[in-house]
Amino acid sequence: MLANSKLPTTFWAEAVNTACYVQNKVLVVKPHNKTPYELFTSRTPALSFMRPFRCHVTILNTLDHLGKFNGKYDDGFFVGYSLNSKAFRVYNLKTMKVKENLHIRFLEDKPSIAGNGPNWLFDIDVLTKSMNYVPVVA
Repeated sequence: MLANSKLPTTFWAEAVNTACYVQNKVLVVKPHNKTPYELFTSRTPALSFMRPFRCHVTILNTLDHLGKFNGKYDDGFFVGYSLNSKAFRVYNLKTMKVKENLHIRFLEDKPSIAGNGPNWLFDIDVLTKSMNYVPVVA
């Protein structure tokens, strides 16, 4: 997910937490033919709220005192699910912080622009050249 979105490595923990959350809700365990969530809670998981990682969102600003003509929405993108509440974890582009928020609107139809993360993490040729790796031929 992190490689596909080209986000910086600072979002590594968010990507791992989101991947674990999704796998616990979706991955089926063969002997029981149930997901780990079903085995733990004895309920089928609701999957209607699942969203793509790094999906564009607009975040309703309910905390700051806003004037009559000030914008009430901030732009951001989705980075995960809250473990403690029904909120989503979103990165606010204005404040440059990840926060949990329930008052968001997903813009799934807006095309996602690749981030400016490092290319060498995702290109094996660039990675091997940066480490001065020489293949051993037997």
